[in-house]
Formats: sequence, structure tokens, C-alpha cells
Amino acid sequence: MKIAITSKGKLINSKIDQHFARCAYFFIIDTDTNEIEIIKNISRSMENDVGLTVVQFLYELNVERIISGGFGIKAKSELDKLGIQLVVVQNMNSSIEEILNKLKTNFKK
Repeated sequence: MKIAITSKGKLINSKIDQHFARCAYFFIIDTDTNEIEIIKNISRSMENDVGLTVVQFLYELNVERIISGGFGIKAKSELDKLGIQLVVVQNMNSSIEEILNKLKTNFKK
């Protein structure tokens, strides 16, 4: 399974970004291979339809779950249509490393 996490930076100790479509980076984790890819969000500065553009981008990467601090209405609706699971993190102080450790624990069960 591929999981995307929104991030404010490209380092493992970066904080989760509360903005799905306007985040700085995406950490893409492949839970089958444990590979992590860090992708700069080049769509974040778009004026219109940034959420839908990012949804399509992640869909084409075969992402099945997205972890973020929040999602816009249009993006959420499109993600629901595509069957991509949304996970909202309440603690904006969570680092990518902390989230990855929780994911690893959950997938070992």
C-alpha cells in the first residue's frame, strides 16, 4: 500500500502540514517495500483547483491513504470518489518520523 503524508519540510523530523493541497512536500511510503520517496508539491502555488490537481497526482502514484492535518471540501469529495482513505492528524506538532513509527507499528500487527 502507498501512503502519502503531507509535510512542511523534506526532512524526517519535519512537522506534518495541516494543508493537504498546499503542503510543501509529500512523503510517499510504500508499506510493501518500506521505501520512502519525498516529493516537492509543485502544485501548491496554483491559483485554482489545486486540490483536484494534487488528488489526481497522488491517484496516478497509486496512493491509497493520505495523512494530513486537513482537507478541503473539493479534494475530500474527489478522494472519496476515488476510494482514497483520508486520515486527519489532530496534533500539528507530530513529526513525519513519529507518524512513520506509528505506521510501522500498525503494519506489524
